[in-house]
Amino acid sequence: MSDSCGRRLYLNGASAEENSKTLTDQDTTFRIVYWDISCVAATARDMLAYGNATWTDESHKISTGWYSKISTPYKVLPLLNVIAPDSKELVLSESIVIDQYLAKKFNLLGDNEYEEWTIKAHYSNIHYLRERSLMKMTWTWADKRAEALELFLEKTLPDFIANHEFHLKGNGSNGHYVGDRLSLADIHLVNVMDHFSHLPNGERFTAKFARSELLTKVRQNVESNPQIAAWRASEEWEKFRNGSIETYAITRPPPPSADDGEPKNNIMSTTMINRRSFYNNVSSEENARILTDPNPSYRLMYFDCASVAATARDILAFGKANWTNQCPTNAEWEDNKFPTPYRVMPLLNIIASDGKEAFLAESIVIDHYLAKKFHLLGDNEWEEQTIKAHYNNIHYLRERSFMCVTWTYADKRKIALERFMKAALPAFIAAHEFHLRTNGSNGHYIGNKLSLADIHLVNVMDHFSHLPTGKLIAAEFEKSELLSKVRKNVEANPEIAAWRSTDEWKQLAHQSVVGYSVSAVPEEQGEA
Repeated sequence: MSDSCGRRLYLNGASAEENSKTLTDQDTTFRIVYWDISCVAATARDMLAYGNATWTDESHKISTGWYSKISTPYKVLPLLNVIAPDSKELVLSESIVIDQYLAKKFNLLGDNEYEEWTIKAHYSNIHYLRERSLMKMTWTWADKRAEALELFLEKTLPDFIANHEFHLKGNGSNGHYVGDRLSLADIHLVNVMDHFSHLPNGERFTAKFARSELLTKVRQNVESNPQIAAWRASEEWEKFRNGSIETYAITRPPPPSADDGEPKNNIMSTTMINRRSFYNNVSSEENARILTDPNPSYRLMYFDCASVAATARDILAFGKANWTNQCPTNAEWEDNKFPTPYRVMPLLNIIASDGKEAFLAESIVIDHYLAKKFHLLGDNEWEEQTIKAHYNNIHYLRERSFMCVTWTYADKRKIALERFMKAALPAFIAAHEFHLRTNGSNGHYIGNKLSLADIHLVNVMDHFSHLPTGKLIAAEFEKSELLSKVRKNVEANPEIAAWRSTDEWKQLAHQSVVGYSVSAVPEEQGEA
């Protein structure tokens, strides 16, 4: 399966070791390739300014067929070109990967292992507010936009603000998520708030954010940084902001029929929820010690199904870890008997040899942590960043299908599924075949051994097989020899094979089928 769009190799003629040297060189320069808007490149631009980096923007006008003109690994932007002092350069793709690479480069991930993963958890939750709003509100069906806008403003956004106020308060209400200095999470929050201000109804979003003293304090801290302040005072930053406003004027929800006025529910109406704090009367140094304990055990909390916990479970099996599943019932979850930082699962408890516990939240964070723990991120910096980029692109196939197909409006399910089958899925398969082929068609994304990307691909393919239309979607995956080869390699691992042969694994897969039979596209709608 192939298509004619311009593709860009992660490979650039240099060895993985040479590319790793470029990524870690102190004198690199950068070029961001993105549209002439803010959106998902804004956080990276702020960090480059913060780090006093030498960088340029290669900004493009959004146009039909752009991907035949701009060579990218996965037909998405932004890209970050990292240029060594000897002018050799390489590319990073996927905004999460770019943001976290730059945060590491410019010391915006805290002072130890625990602070790093906690900052990444906050970042991930902030990131999903924008991503899911794009799918469910900004780019939704024209006749559903008004309804989606009101639901977001009256439910989703107040819940988000209440959750983040809880964690900011836990850090001493100083306008930082962790410690007393800027981090990736602080900068990302401000840019995501900016994103909502660029929508045609931006004043309604801004008003709700502005009612929160704690979120406002984060903004003040970020914007008072001299380097970021100078960048945000530039004509270029203003150009990108205006570009966002013009772009979203086309895809926006319609204006409200009446003034927003005061919120129907107090902004802190959800504070009664029994949340779990990242601050547990244990120092970050002690929590970091737990995370790096050589002989820990693990407890993974998620519903009794596969879904977004499946990759973590496979990795725990691969690593021969001592681990257990903890599956709250729906009733227990609704009764808040299992508190989590952001009222989402999975949650990973790490139990040190001395019995002390720390935890991680957000599925991407958990998967990355476990992949690092069990050597599934390659052998050097370049391989790690590239594996994460593959993982992220795989991850978004499932996440965006959740928003646009599985959980869409009942009267839109048939056409949503048709679009997915005719456009999104073939494009995904073609893109991933391209990269698997460039690695020698050996059934691995990088090198000749299992990685996080390999394991995640198989679990995302499994996810689609659990839908009522699973046979249709699985058949498309099975047509690809290269993707099927990845599945064979993952399932041939003895530890993963043993886990997948257990009654527990089979029951989790079965429960996914049962669960999606309620919320996904009915099978008869997928026969067209």
